[in-house]
Amino acid sequence: MSVGPMNSNSIGALAILALTYAGIALCRVSALRLDRAGIAFLGGAAMIALGPLSLDDAFRAIDFNTIALLLGMLIVVAHLKVSGAFHRWADLLRRLQSHIHQWRQELTARD
Repeated sequence: MSVGPMNSNSIGALAILALTYAGIALCRVSALRLDRAGIAFLGGAAMIALGPLSLDDAFRAIDFNTIALLLGMLIVVAHLKVSGAFHRWADLLRRLQSHIHQWRQELTARD
């Protein structure tokens, strides 16, 4: 693949990409009240609106297998949260940590 000089489209795409990553790294854009997902959506919309990416190319870039995997994970996590599984696991780990700490103290007291 040959790489030619940067044109205005590629400079614009690079600027949009850099601003999007900076916004995601800062976790939110307070002036716009956007979270990470909103910033990513805004970056994608800017790519289409300003021309570096056509709408057809954007649709072809969507990987529906990844979308399905993420949706499935979100559903599983939501059910685990509602069921209280995360709290039970945290309590179990807290008790386990307490026992390990107690055993460690007993072992060091014997020496």
